[in-house]
Amino acid sequence: MESLNASCGIQEVLVMSQASYGLMRVGRCVTSAAVETGCGADVLHLADRWCSGRKDCSVQVPNKDLVQASTGLCSELYAQYLEVDYHCIPGMQHIGNQGSYSEILTCPASFLLLAV
Repeated sequence: MESLNASCGIQEVLVMSQASYGLMRVGRCVTSAAVETGCGADVLHLADRWCSGRKDCSVQVPNKDLVQASTGLCSELYAQYLEVDYHCIPGMQHIGNQGSYSEILTCPASFLLLAV
């Protein structure tokens, strides 16, 4: 089992911009073109819930939410992976159930690919 570990600098928060879980392409987890790829679930809503608006986050991969989101979409014979794009934007993490204090000034992109 691996973890998604994302973090931002001082006075920055995470904003998840894309998240997929499945067998999207040949690469780190799928090493043969013979494996059916191009399948997966859009799990941005999950990544947002876990990470967006926070200074850092750590998510175990796989987990029940990811597995449930991708059930029936990809062959279960192969390990699925989580692929996310996120940005760190100037802002402060807000703890509570009020709105965000973030203001977008710049959005340098990062890319993280995790195997399961």
